[in-house]
Amino acid sequence: MSSIEEVIEQYNKLKISLIQSSICLKNCIEDFEKKEYQEKCLSYAKDLKIFKEVVNEQYGLDLCECNKNNREGD
Repeated sequence: MSSIEEVIEQYNKLKISLIQSSICLKNCIEDFEKKEYQEKCLSYAKDLKIFKEVVNEQYGLDLCECNKNNREGD
């Protein structure tokens, strides 16, 4: 089993890949390029979802706080 630091690093690398692919998708001109980047983004998004679920089960961590209603400052 990996350390929590390694797991978070892997998660962040996956998020970076998704962001980079979405930027490419936004900037591409050709339809075949758009389709390729759409598929990459979808794949990365699915992987992130699975990754978050596994981390939550194994470590009890919620890696995404974006859906919390009780954020500070709200």
